[in-house]
Amino acid sequence: MDSSAADNADRLIDIAAGVKASKSAVEERRSRDRVPYDATVALILLGPDGYRSDPMLLRAKDISVGGISVISRNMIHVGAAGAIQLVKSDGRAALVGVEVRHCRYTGRMTHETGMRFTPIPEGLAPCDFLDRQGRMKILIPDEGKGR
Repeated sequence: MDSSAADNADRLIDIAAGVKASKSAVEERRSRDRVPYDATVALILLGPDGYRSDPMLLRAKDISVGGISVISRNMIHVGAAGAIQLVKSDGRAALVGVEVRHCRYTGRMTHETGMRFTPIPEGLAPCDFLDRQGRMKILIPDEGKGR
């Protein structure tokens, strides 16, 4: 990702996370332009019965002020809600609520999923993506499984 695309993606992440001023956010929402955002992101989904998934790794495709498109091997049901951890070009993470708007099979065992940004669901926090040592759980998937 070139620096211009990275700067645009960082700006959109700040807006989605509520960091950027609301006036800028309103102006940004008028143009629903998508910008490339090629990054690994983590997603936790919440079920209607209170079930919370483990963090899942997804590949981001693009981002706009209203949402994000991701690629994964799994179908994610329309209407599913949760939180996604986005990583800015400087390595800082932002946690944003999401709701799945569409998911389609794209071939070769992959699905493209579009999610709109929402407030972070109650009960989800950045620490949900970390283990007891403060490391991202998704980066150490086999730890503690006896392998």
